[in-house]
Amino acid sequence: MLSPKPVEYTERKMLKFTPKQLFDLVSNVNDYTHFVPYCVASEVHTVERLAAVPAHLPALLKTAPLAVRKSAGVVVASGQQVSDPSAGAGAAATPPAPPAVHQMLASLDVGFSGLRESYTSRVTCIDSALVVAEASNTSLFTTLTNVWSFTSGPVPGTTFVDFYIHFTFRSGFHAQLADMFFTQINRQTMAAFETRARALYGPLHPRAAKHVTPRILASPKHPLSPGFKAKAKTAAAMGRPADK
Repeated sequence: MLSPKPVEYTERKMLKFTPKQLFDLVSNVNDYTHFVPYCVASEVHTVERLAAVPAHLPALLKTAPLAVRKSAGVVVASGQQVSDPSAGAGAAATPPAPPAVHQMLASLDVGFSGLRESYTSRVTCIDSALVVAEASNTSLFTTLTNVWSFTSGPVPGTTFVDFYIHFTFRSGFHAQLADMFFTQINRQTMAAFETRARALYGPLHPRAAKHVTPRILASPKHPLSPGFKAKAKTAAAMGRPADK
């Protein structure tokens, strides 16, 4: 019997919340049972502060969408010294402060179609930029990686969110049983996190300002409207006010 093929799903969306808000939401694994589809239990057991971004992340994400790979590359490079041509040969520029990096060990239980799968997840959290979860001790999957990437949007208070999941079922039986079901779960995940963000921060939260494009009103009496300007020009020639 052929081994099951890897399954990938990716989604990108711009949300009206800050990268920090969304990062805090996704990295709070203990709360997953309250809103993540089919997650019936979640618990963080240990949290460790790391001195640097784990070096294996770029290789782990090599099949991820370009936006996720770029984000991973930026946060890894931010902790490294770079050559400064203006400082002369052999000199190095002072690198920017590396992002705060934490790693958690958490247990999660997922229930679907009469099955319940428990596994351990190593979750690497790179402050306001990336959350990468790698599963282990799972009887259902040979690989399971979840990635959330956060980059600032075009307007303050907005964020491009990239969600990426890569998994391979351990058996063909599980693959046939759960392939379509997991596709459904993946499509629900982004919506679940967006709904949770609105519940926590609100759609009109001060740090989640909406982008309103200035526009000329259609009313002919508005002083910026083309109709008013044309009427004012005609009225001026006739020596009377334009709003008559």
